[in-house]
Amino acid sequence: MPDHLAVIYNPFSRKNLKNGPQEIQSIQALPGVLFFAPDTDAALQAVIEELRTHTLSCIVVDGGDGTVGKVLSALHVSGWPADTWPPVAVIPSGNTNLIAADVGYGRRGVDALRFLQTELQNGQAILKIKHRRPLVVQRAGFDKAAVLGFLAAWVRLGGA
Repeated sequence: MPDHLAVIYNPFSRKNLKNGPQEIQSIQALPGVLFFAPDTDAALQAVIEELRTHTLSCIVVDGGDGTVGKVLSALHVSGWPADTWPPVAVIPSGNTNLIAADVGYGRRGVDALRFLQTELQNGQAILKIKHRRPLVVQRAGFDKAAVLGFLAAWVRLGGA
Protein backbone atom coordinates (compact mmCIF):
# COMPACT_ATOMS: atom_id res chain seq x y z
CA MET A 1 0.00 0.00 0.00
CA PRO A 2 1.30 3.48 -0.77
CA ASP A 3 2.41 5.29 2.33
CA HIS A 4 2.60 8.93 1.37
CA LEU A 5 0.04 11.68 1.67
CA ALA A 6 0.53 14.65 -0.61
CA VAL A 7 -0.74 17.82 1.01
CA ILE A 8 -1.57 20.68 -1.34
CA TYR A 9 -1.82 23.61 1.04
CA ASN A 10 -3.38 26.87 -0.09
CA PRO A 11 -1.19 29.55 1.52
CA PHE A 12 -3.86 32.18 0.79
CA SER A 13 -6.91 30.47 2.31
CA ARG A 14 -8.53 32.27 5.21
CA LYS A 15 -7.91 29.64 7.89
CA ASN A 16 -4.40 28.84 6.68
CA LEU A 17 -3.44 32.52 6.82
CA LYS A 18 -4.81 32.68 10.35
CA ASN A 19 -2.87 29.55 11.44
CA GLY A 20 0.50 30.95 10.44
CA PRO A 21 3.88 29.30 9.87
CA GLN A 22 3.70 27.05 12.94
CA GLU A 23 0.95 25.03 11.25
CA ILE A 24 3.08 24.59 8.13
CA GLN A 25 6.04 23.42 10.22
CA SER A 26 3.84 20.93 12.08
CA ILE A 27 2.51 19.49 8.83
CA GLN A 28 5.98 19.26 7.31
CA ALA A 29 7.21 17.39 10.42
CA LEU A 30 4.70 14.58 9.95
CA PRO A 31 6.23 11.34 8.62
CA GLY A 32 5.09 10.22 5.19
CA VAL A 33 3.74 13.63 4.17
CA LEU A 34 4.80 15.39 0.99
CA PHE A 35 4.00 19.08 1.51
CA PHE A 36 3.36 21.61 -1.25
CA ALA A 37 2.15 25.21 -0.99
CA PRO A 38 1.87 26.39 -4.60
CA ASP A 39 1.24 30.11 -4.89
CA THR A 40 0.35 30.30 -8.60
CA ASP A 41 -1.57 28.18 -11.09
CA ALA A 42 1.73 27.33 -12.82
CA ALA A 43 3.23 26.21 -9.51
CA LEU A 44 0.16 24.05 -8.84
CA GLN A 45 0.50 22.42 -12.26
CA ALA A 46 4.18 21.68 -11.50
CA VAL A 47 3.13 20.08 -8.19
CA ILE A 48 0.64 17.83 -9.98
CA GLU A 49 3.32 16.80 -12.48
CA GLU A 50 5.66 15.93 -9.61
CA LEU A 51 2.95 13.96 -7.80
CA ARG A 52 2.60 11.73 -10.86
CA THR A 53 6.08 10.39 -10.04
CA HIS A 54 5.05 9.23 -6.54
CA THR A 55 2.90 6.37 -5.32
CA LEU A 56 0.41 8.09 -3.05
CA SER A 57 -2.21 6.95 -0.58
CA CYS A 58 -4.09 10.20 -0.94
CA ILE A 59 -3.94 13.78 -2.14
CA VAL A 60 -5.07 16.12 0.62
CA VAL A 61 -6.34 19.54 -0.41
CA ASP A 62 -5.96 21.98 2.47
CA GLY A 63 -8.13 24.90 1.37
CA GLY A 64 -11.68 25.74 0.41
CA ASP A 65 -13.93 24.92 -2.52
CA GLY A 66 -11.96 27.16 -4.86
CA THR A 67 -8.75 25.33 -4.03
CA VAL A 68 -10.43 21.96 -4.58
CA GLY A 69 -11.63 23.14 -8.00
CA LYS A 70 -8.16 24.35 -8.94
CA VAL A 71 -6.52 21.08 -7.87
CA LEU A 72 -9.06 18.96 -9.74
CA SER A 73 -8.70 21.19 -12.82
CA ALA A 74 -4.91 20.83 -12.67
CA LEU A 75 -5.26 17.05 -12.37
CA HIS A 76 -7.64 17.05 -15.34
CA VAL A 77 -5.29 18.90 -17.70
CA SER A 78 -2.16 17.09 -16.50
CA GLY A 79 -2.55 14.03 -18.66
CA TRP A 80 -2.56 11.89 -15.50
CA PRO A 81 -5.28 9.30 -16.27
CA ALA A 82 -8.21 9.99 -13.95
CA ASP A 83 -8.70 6.30 -13.21
CA THR A 84 -5.24 6.23 -11.60
CA TRP A 85 -5.60 9.34 -9.42
CA PRO A 86 -5.30 8.60 -5.71
CA PRO A 87 -8.29 9.50 -3.55
CA VAL A 88 -8.64 13.21 -2.75
CA ALA A 89 -9.40 14.33 0.81
CA VAL A 90 -10.35 17.89 1.71
CA ILE A 91 -9.37 19.80 4.83
CA PRO A 92 -11.82 22.71 5.14
CA SER A 93 -9.67 25.83 5.33
CA GLY A 94 -11.31 28.30 2.96
CA ASN A 95 -14.10 30.82 2.95
CA THR A 96 -16.44 28.26 1.42
CA ASN A 97 -16.12 24.62 2.50
CA LEU A 98 -19.23 22.96 1.05
CA ILE A 99 -17.26 20.17 -0.61
CA ALA A 100 -15.60 19.19 2.68
CA ALA A 101 -19.01 19.26 4.38
CA ASP A 102 -20.48 17.08 1.61
CA VAL A 103 -17.84 14.38 1.86
CA GLY A 104 -18.00 14.41 5.65
CA TYR A 105 -14.44 15.35 6.53
CA GLY A 106 -14.60 18.11 9.13
CA ARG A 107 -11.24 17.82 10.88
CA ARG A 108 -8.59 20.44 10.33
CA GLY A 109 -4.83 20.86 10.33
CA VAL A 110 -2.33 18.40 11.73
CA ASP A 111 -5.07 16.58 13.64
CA ALA A 112 -6.84 15.87 10.36
CA LEU A 113 -3.68 14.53 8.75
CA ARG A 114 -2.83 12.27 11.69
CA PHE A 115 -6.39 10.95 11.71
CA LEU A 116 -6.27 10.30 7.96
CA GLN A 117 -2.92 8.51 8.25
CA THR A 118 -4.34 6.26 10.96
CA GLU A 119 -7.47 5.54 8.92
CA LEU A 120 -5.36 4.67 5.87
CA GLN A 121 -3.03 2.42 7.86
CA ASN A 122 -5.82 0.44 9.52
CA GLY A 123 -7.84 0.11 6.30
CA GLN A 124 -10.79 2.18 7.50
CA ALA A 125 -10.35 5.06 5.04
CA ILE A 126 -11.29 2.93 2.05
CA LEU A 127 -14.61 2.12 3.71
CA LYS A 128 -15.45 5.80 4.08
CA ILE A 129 -14.74 7.06 0.57
CA LYS A 130 -17.56 9.07 -0.97
CA HIS A 131 -17.40 9.21 -4.73
CA ARG A 132 -18.23 12.50 -6.41
CA ARG A 133 -17.88 13.36 -10.08
CA PRO A 134 -16.99 16.97 -10.72
CA LEU A 135 -18.56 18.98 -13.49
CA VAL A 136 -16.21 19.72 -16.36
CA VAL A 137 -16.84 23.19 -17.77
CA GLN A 138 -15.30 24.29 -21.02
CA ARG A 139 -16.50 27.17 -23.13
CA ALA A 140 -16.89 26.47 -26.83
CA GLY A 141 -14.61 28.57 -28.98
CA PHE A 142 -12.13 29.34 -26.20
CA ASP A 143 -8.66 27.86 -25.94
CA LYS A 144 -8.57 27.91 -22.14
CA ALA A 145 -8.38 24.62 -20.28
CA ALA A 146 -11.49 23.05 -18.80
CA VAL A 147 -12.37 23.91 -15.19
CA LEU A 148 -13.64 21.28 -12.78
CA GLY A 149 -15.94 21.95 -9.86
CA PHE A 150 -19.15 21.07 -8.07
CA LEU A 151 -22.60 22.59 -7.76
CA ALA A 152 -23.58 23.24 -4.18
CA ALA A 153 -27.26 23.14 -5.03
CA TRP A 154 -29.51 23.01 -8.05
CA VAL A 155 -31.45 26.20 -8.53
CA ARG A 156 -34.83 25.95 -10.18
CA LEU A 157 -35.55 28.94 -12.35
CA GLY A 158 -38.92 29.85 -13.75
CA GLY A 159 -42.42 28.73 -12.92
CA ALA A 160 -43.77 26.28 -10.44
